[in-house]
Amino acid sequence: MVAITLGDPGGIGPEIVLKALNQVKGDFVLIGSIHSLKETSKICSIPLPDVDMIHIDGEYIWGKVSAHNGRIAYESLIRAIDLAIEGKVKGIVTAPLSKESLHLAGYNYPGQTEILAEKTGTQDYGMLMVSDDFRMLLLTTHIPLSLVPQSITEELIIRKVSLLNKTLKEIFKIENPRILLLGVNPHAGEDGLIGNEEKEKILPAIEKLRKEGIAVDGPVPPDTFFMEKGFDAYVAMYHDQGMIPFKLLFFHSGVNMTIGLPFIRTSPDHGTAFDIAGRCIADHRSMLSAIKLCKKLCFS
Repeated sequence: MVAITLGDPGGIGPEIVLKALNQVKGDFVLIGSIHSLKETSKICSIPLPDVDMIHIDGEYIWGKVSAHNGRIAYESLIRAIDLAIEGKVKGIVTAPLSKESLHLAGYNYPGQTEILAEKTGTQDYGMLMVSDDFRMLLLTTHIPLSLVPQSITEELIIRKVSLLNKTLKEIFKIENPRILLLGVNPHAGEDGLIGNEEKEKILPAIEKLRKEGIAVDGPVPPDTFFMEKGFDAYVAMYHDQGMIPFKLLFFHSGVNMTIGLPFIRTSPDHGTAFDIAGRCIADHRSMLSAIKLCKKLCFS
């Protein structure tokens, strides 16, 4: 069984879950505000799926940041994590929540990934963006751009790439993965003329990773990495460096996967979209991809 959280009950989570489950069959349990789900079903004329449901009670507000919404979204995720830890579900698909609503409810996490890591006691984890055979790991994630250079370390690169290599082998069943690292600076630093991160951090890490038998190349100029073929995964040094091209190429099919957890976790690559909540026009394709990927990896 796979657990699917409805995310923020005032966002598009209930709508995209309903639309997706009308296109994919499986053994699912929905967790969240079932009141919001049923209201969405009625407003948008989308049939309720014939699956198990766990209701998280409470008020919710359509289309707005709200502490009520944040509490329901948080408790839904916690319930899903508990089911996974207990072995009652093999994976979790999470609909979007609002970080602002989460904080208003008193939960000071950067996002769902950090909650998942803390509650499972996971030290090494990563944010892997997936669309079919394209995979991109973000070395650093939700931090200010000004903190990126000091956050990139040789140790971090080795740890994250080793985790990625293990995931490609064990989860994606790729026997001999090839991984390509992007540079930090324009033109990958131009041999130190436009920055030293490549020479001082990335290249030494690559050398050590190769000694461990990991097939890793780079660093390559970030503006042309997508022209490099034959790799099973790429590593972007910071959030927007990876997410801008990923969303341009794969916005409607992209999936955010947390690697390193003791179970599979996927989610769509977008947010709550409060501005269109309840209008029945949300695009559900990323959620559909997230459900299909979770189901595939859980039962392959």
